[in-house]
Parts: sequence; C-alpha cells; structure tokens
Amino acid sequence: MNRFVRYRFVRYRFAPGLLLIAALLCPVGLVQAQQGWELHYNSAVHNTLTESQPEHRWTFTGDAGDRILIDMRADNPDMLDTYLTLLDPTGGTLLTDDDGGEGFNSRIGPYQLPADGQYTILAARYSGVGAYALEVRSLDALPTLRSGKPLVGVVNAEHVSDFFLLEAVPEMPLMQVVLRTDLSADNMVLAPSLAVYGADGLIATTEAQDPPTGIIDPVALLPGEAYFVVVNWNANGAGGPYEIDLIPSEVELLESGIVQQATLDYNTVTQQHFFWAEADQDVRVMLQTHDSLALTTEIYSLDQQVWLFNNGGLSVHELSVRLTIPANGLYVIAVHDGSFSGESGTYTILVEPVAE
Repeated sequence: MNRFVRYRFVRYRFAPGLLLIAALLCPVGLVQAQQGWELHYNSAVHNTLTESQPEHRWTFTGDAGDRILIDMRADNPDMLDTYLTLLDPTGGTLLTDDDGGEGFNSRIGPYQLPADGQYTILAARYSGVGAYALEVRSLDALPTLRSGKPLVGVVNAEHVSDFFLLEAVPEMPLMQVVLRTDLSADNMVLAPSLAVYGADGLIATTEAQDPPTGIIDPVALLPGEAYFVVVNWNANGAGGPYEIDLIPSEVELLESGIVQQATLDYNTVTQQHFFWAEADQDVRVMLQTHDSLALTTEIYSLDQQVWLFNNGGLSVHELSVRLTIPANGLYVIAVHDGSFSGESGTYTILVEPVAE
C-alpha cells in the first residue's frame, strides 16, 4: 500500500467494509510503526528493524522537569548501527544521536523534558538491520553514587549495563570514578567499561584507554548539573561482580597565571595537564623547555570530542598559542617528548587569561 492510501486510512472515516479491506491489505507492523507503540519509564522494549521497516515510532508520557536517558542498543552491533530521534509533544525535533552509547549504539541524555505531554522516539538505523532494545530511564529513579560510599553490581551477557547518578561535592569539583573487579591488572582488558555522561553527552570513557585501568580521572562535577556513569559488560569477558566508587581526584589543575614545571623521561614520554575554562574565554598556553628536550603538543576537551590545538607533531622548544574556549569544562594539554625515544628534560607550562 502506498503512502497516500495509508494517509487517507488514518485521516478519514470509511465505511466498515472498506476498513476491513484496508486492514487486510496493510500489514499490521506498518500500521503500528505509523501510529507508534507506547513505552514507560524504566521498562525496556524490543523490536526489529528491517529493510521494509527502517524506523519505529515509540511514545511515552512525561512531565516538565523529568530528567531522562534514552538508550537504544542493537542485539548484534555488527548487523545494526542504531540512530535515535526525540520529538516534542508538537512533533518538533528536540535531539538526535547516532553513536552516543557504547560502540555504535545510540544514547540521548541526560535531558530534562521542557513540558508536560506525549513525546515520540524514532528508533531508526544509520545502517543495517536487526533486533534492538529501547529504554527510557528516569534518572531520578537511578541509584546515586556518592563520594566514599561504593556500590556493587553484576554485569554479564544477561544484564549488560548498570546506570548510576553521580552526586557533585561542591568542595571537591574534581573526582575520579573507580571500578574494582576480581580481575588482575593483566586481565583488565576483559573488565567492564566505564563511561561518564553530563548534560552535553559523553565526558570520558575507559574504552579509549590502552591499557584499560578501570579508572576515569578526573571528572569535573558542577553542583546542580546531572551526571551519570554507566558500567557496561565487556562482550569479550565472562562478566561478574564489581564495585564502583567515587573518590577525590589525584589530578591537580593548572592554576591560571602560575608557571609550573614538569619532567619527561624514558618512563614518562607524555604528560597530561588539566585546566578549567569557561565558554568564550580567551586563554594563552605557553610551553618552554630548559635543555635539549623538544616537545609536541595537543590541546583538547576532556572527552576528546573538541580539539583546540595540534602542532602536527612538529617538535619545538617554545610554544605560545591563543585559544577561544568553546564551552565550560576541563581541557587537557598533552605534552610529548618530540623524539618519542625517551629524551629526558624539564619544561615549564603556563595557562593565563588573555587581556582584552
């Protein structure tokens, strides 16, 4: 049945006999996909995307101020690359996401609903076909991970993810999230992964670590903002119990306008420095070596989604770069031995605001 006939079927009133004929001609799945299925907070639903049904419509009812997280996970990520869209009660697009979850899975949130009403989720695909699970989580219903009060859980093939809210501690804006398992350090490659999300999406994940440590440090938590952490089963491992903790960070921020000294040597060919900056602020980063050491440098956001500077691997003894900060947050200055051969030496680093 073409789109015109389906549109008329939904929009206009027909005689009972014509309705019966239309129902027989139009596959049930297409009618449901057109009208949408209903889902509820914290209850997963399952369905399958095909070439003939590349998108499903799901609706849920929410209230203004509800903090939610939408997760769409492919049963077989090698077969289906998911894509999510959230529509407001008037049908306008609020948010979209392709790979905001683990791997090629999709995730929207944390997000605060702007109004009361019925919202629509378009569960679709970027490519491929296959089965998926979809869930809208109420963040207010999640267990809260607090400083110094570890929580425990189990992830495996039957229960692939756990979610926790993170509670900000005003006097300790920099924290670290620690995942403890019974695996040895040599087997951490089989451990569950950690990922921390804020209002703008992914902040940091252990999936980018080589080798994995089970620690995300630092995490900047601002009071009043919503953050959550995901413990995700590693498909290469058997899974099992874990403990997760939120403790003070071991990282010290660079102080604005204060020159600090650091060292590179055979055992430490890369140093990372962290600084906090606000949106639209102009800052200058200055590096200088004090011996034969030459440096290469990159500057990027903590989640590595925004790269502010990369000197292309060029080794230098002095560097001064002016940056305009795109958003409030923590930024990383990665300093490398330009020879990558274990050259030893010291350098100074300075981050300062640029005077108007």
